[in-house]
Amino acid sequence: MALKTQAVRDLVIKALKDIAQPYSEDVICDVAKWIESNARLEYDLARKALKKDVAENWIGQWTLRSLPGWHSIGKISVDNSTIIDKPTIIKSYSKLAKR
Repeated sequence: MALKTQAVRDLVIKALKDIAQPYSEDVICDVAKWIESNARLEYDLARKALKKDVAENWIGQWTLRSLPGWHSIGKISVDNSTIIDKPTIIKSYSKLAKR
């Protein structure tokens, strides 16, 4: 059985392969920015196939699940973050850290 969020998962994996390492604690935000810049059409199609906010939430879920040994250290609003180039496809995200 295929995952309902498989398209979002695939985009996250593509993003993580392309984003420079070591990843920052804002890696979920970095993934969202990568998707926005490189795969917006694919993301919009995935979002339309899912219920409201599901694709946004699963960007974070799949990012965390794709980084073994990482954990959430707190949620932050994109508007309140210190990131200069803020993504528009997410409203908030969890900062992550290695265990």
